[in-house]
Amino acid sequence: MGFTKGSVCHCPPITTLFQGERSLIYAQLTGQSSEAAEGCVTLNYSLAGHPSENQLHFSLRPAEDTGLTVHRLGARTLIRSLEMKERELRGQQDGGVKEKVVQLSVQSGVSSSFTAFIAVNKDNGEAIQGPLRHRHILPPCE
Repeated sequence: MGFTKGSVCHCPPITTLFQGERSLIYAQLTGQSSEAAEGCVTLNYSLAGHPSENQLHFSLRPAEDTGLTVHRLGARTLIRSLEMKERELRGQQDGGVKEKVVQLSVQSGVSSSFTAFIAVNKDNGEAIQGPLRHRHILPPCE
């Protein structure tokens, strides 16, 4: 694997998880990967006072029909976490958080408090001016 770095959402550590509860953990990997790249997550925990470990192996190449849903969910979670951090640091001259949010938003196609989607004319590449209208277009009859 040729990944250069990975980052995990900077959330409080999970100290207790009860039966029936769920916890989602996202990570962001950057860099280049080979065609058959795989990842592995190791979960260390204590169950009834006995240390345990589980490993989950997964492909880093999404299936063609996924539409990158999981990737966008992970990006959205990280963006929201960074936005909260930026609000806490507001006025403390830390512009790096805002730049990271914008970069992640543009990379993943997930909007943020610093970015927005705009309509662009495909013919000339210019932003469309004026109000946008919602139209219902019926599918063609077969």
